[in-house]
Amino acid sequence: MKKLHLSIMALIIAWSFVVMPQQAQAFEFAMGPKVDLGVGFFLGEDWWDRIDARDNMNWVSFDCSGGLMTDMTFWRGRVFAIGMQAEFLYKLTGGGDYEDSDNYYTEMTHGVSIPVYIKPRFVIGKVDLYFLLGPSIFIPLADMESKTKTPSGTSTSDIKIDADVMVGLGVGMGVDINIGPGKLELGVCLTPYFMDYWDNYEQRQNSFTFTIGYAFNLVKTR
Repeated sequence: MKKLHLSIMALIIAWSFVVMPQQAQAFEFAMGPKVDLGVGFFLGEDWWDRIDARDNMNWVSFDCSGGLMTDMTFWRGRVFAIGMQAEFLYKLTGGGDYEDSDNYYTEMTHGVSIPVYIKPRFVIGKVDLYFLLGPSIFIPLADMESKTKTPSGTSTSDIKIDADVMVGLGVGMGVDINIGPGKLELGVCLTPYFMDYWDNYEQRQNSFTFTIGYAFNLVKTR
């Protein structure tokens, strides 16, 4: 629970920038919806031991998230700008392995994802080439659903997750395109998490997603 409190505190600190005063006409703020689509996969020593014991591959599962993003710029020059992007998303993720084309094993869970990125960007006309780097917090809201699919049918079971919160590092890049009253964001992001789902079993979540969002300009200096 202490970890959960720390994650909520990080969110409050990130969102405090939303109400910061505009300084020297350099501060910009945009906000809007965002959707991520991609794959989730597991890493960890115990997970790899299970994969090796079955002589399986480390397979992927569907990963998606959606919610609200805020895009802030603290300083903008002629060709370079620096800012921050904070997001509050609902996330479905997981991973799995398989033995052959007829037998699949997957694990899925869902929860709240709170990434807070530093966002440097290079200005190219009406397009900003941006990079993302920063912590990403994932708070599971349900047990892990384990699903086994065989030619004879599909069986499911729930596994209680020990972790209250998982902390990772998001790394991404993309473009912001000025369109209408805001900007269209297109990009990719890789997020490995450093904390395990279970206390005595090394199995960590990883996500690779394509992102699309649209942020409406609420404070604009150019």
